[in-house]
Amino acid sequence: MAGPHFKKHLIHQATIQRTTPVQSGSGELIDAWAAVDTVDCRFVQKEERIASEGVSLQMIQVDLLLMNQGEDILEKDQVIDIVFKSSGASVDAGPFTVESLVGRNSTGSHHLSVRLERVE
Repeated sequence: MAGPHFKKHLIHQATIQRTTPVQSGSGELIDAWAAVDTVDCRFVQKEERIASEGVSLQMIQVDLLLMNQGEDILEKDQVIDIVFKSSGASVDAGPFTVESLVGRNSTGSHHLSVRLERVE
């Protein structure tokens, strides 16, 4: 668990989603996004770049989400609805794909950096 100094920097909240099997109208199982948790975090905008995909160009946005170590988040989860905790004002609706998780302290007691990516 992070100390009080780090916690005061978590000015945002975000909703973490994970795919879960649900039954479609025709009775077959399909994957759908379901909320896992809403967490305190800090959203940090990092970079935008243009990538070539065949004959088209795509805008790729890469950002970081800093949060307490131990939150329930996995690679390939999705992050949506990033808001300011103080006002509830929207920062970014997402969705972002969780590309990687990186612990920031060798003892595992500080915080987690979550690399987010959105392709448009």
